[in-house]
Amino acid sequence: MSTIHFSKMMEGYLKEPSLKAIVLLLDLRRDMGKDDLAFLDYLRGSKRPLIAILTKVDQMNQKELSLAKKRAEAAGLTQYLLSDLSSKSLEKIRAAISANAKG
Repeated sequence: MSTIHFSKMMEGYLKEPSLKAIVLLLDLRRDMGKDDLAFLDYLRGSKRPLIAILTKVDQMNQKELSLAKKRAEAAGLTQYLLSDLSSKSLEKIRAAISANAKG
């Protein structure tokens, strides 16, 4: 799929009135590239609530988790959820989605 086609598809989707929020899954075990950061800025510009979830936290040690959090903050994500295999993590994610679905 070309970048132009993807952009047009996203523009149409983000204008959909039934869209209440955007759930963005991020594996920040690796740096975000220019395209990733541009896409994140694009999503922020949509005026829809953005639910950012750092994934694969259960596969990270403390040092890697700290680095992932720093990468999220460097990308401008001040609020995010952590996803691991625990039910507590899943409950927080469900609650965030549910809270935005009612809006």
